[in-house]
Amino acid sequence: MEFPEKKIKAGLSAVETCKKIHNMGGIAVAAHP
Repeated sequence: MEFPEKKIKAGLSAVETCKKIHNMGGIAVAAHP
């Protein structure tokens, strides 16, 4: 039961990281598609 919990936490962490990258790099990505 421990593995799925860690996997879920890792998934949430990845989502937060993606959001942070999107917020910080969104302008750069828009400028350089």
